[in-house]
Amino acid sequence: AARTRGEDWYRWMGDDGASLAKAMAWLTPYASGEKTHEEFVHSTVRFDAIRAQAGLKGYSGPFDPRSAGALFWLVSELDPSLRPLAERLMPRPPSFVALCGQ
Repeated sequence: AARTRGEDWYRWMGDDGASLAKAMAWLTPYASGEKTHEEFVHSTVRFDAIRAQAGLKGYSGPFDPRSAGALFWLVSELDPSLRPLAERLMPRPPSFVALCGQ
């Protein structure tokens, strides 16, 4: 949608300086395995604690980089430098990603 309007929403920055490109730069070392972290350890949201106590996948324990595979495939449409990591996390793109480049 942005491309058809000549806009770059991937690198667009909000008033606070946040952007999707910066968010992906933050996530990349965790997805690549260069860094690790425990999920929701410092969350103060009660619902997060309830999900962790219930043993729901992804709400406790180490971050699983494979859980970011679809995200990296999708974002690699905007930033092709992320495609090798997408391929490592998930060998084939999810079917919906092919529709995004059209």
